[in-house]
Amino acid sequence: MNESTKVTAEIREKNSEIYDETSGLVWNLAVYEGAHEGWEFINLGGVTVAETIARRANLAPGKQVAELCAGQGAICRYLAGGFGVNVVGVEWNGKQVKKARERLAIAPDEISRLVRITEADCTLWTAPHPMDLVYSVDAMMLLPDVRETLRRSLENLAPACPLMVATIGAGTAVTKQVRDFAWDVDGMLSLYDIPQYEFLFEEAGFQNVAVEDLTHLAIRASEKIEGALRKHRDTIVSSEGEAVYRGWIDVGRVYLEAFRQNKLAYLLVSGERPGLLGSHR
Repeated sequence: MNESTKVTAEIREKNSEIYDETSGLVWNLAVYEGAHEGWEFINLGGVTVAETIARRANLAPGKQVAELCAGQGAICRYLAGGFGVNVVGVEWNGKQVKKARERLAIAPDEISRLVRITEADCTLWTAPHPMDLVYSVDAMMLLPDVRETLRRSLENLAPACPLMVATIGAGTAVTKQVRDFAWDVDGMLSLYDIPQYEFLFEEAGFQNVAVEDLTHLAIRASEKIEGALRKHRDTIVSSEGEAVYRGWIDVGRVYLEAFRQNKLAYLLVSGERPGLLGSHR
């Protein structure tokens, strides 16, 4: 096993450890209900980021969209239901794929007919046809090969169409301690700052690259999660134990302070495939 394979295996193990089970009591009370009004968004941006992506990509019925690292498919369903687009959710965690398909099976027909969940590595997945939008939300910092993900995304887009990436990134005051914490707790190994993302997108071949700092959304979501945890403390402790409750509080506090102190940033990075590249393949 070479070093690259070892790293990928370690990342997959970390991903499974953290994200195999995201439907428990604390996730529901603190994250989905506490921060996202019941939507099971495993991200900080929630509805605001989903709507921002949809608006800037001019989503409309019939457009073809792909989400990388789609998790349980909540944003896929949100965009299908709100904008009538056809969405492919690409996810490599098999348990998340299973949950996404279960949730899709009980969704209204007008949503379920527009969404397809596929189990695949986003660095290898090839779209069945040119996409009008490729996006990811709170996933890029978890990926071992951001360069290849961007390159593959460019290939999967139709000419002049965008890739949009909402992600936790490095702030200007980031420290090794924060980087180590983010890896140990959540498997974040690709924490890039704004200039690095601009370079990576341009290197991959994107034009009109732009980065927007949305750290205020991360702070707001983190504050809501902490408030919900404290509100439901007795319920969480009686069901999950004091250690689980305290773990969520302590981890959330570290992230909140890191965002407040500009050690971490919440970014929306976008770029377009050039419009004169010829055919899709």
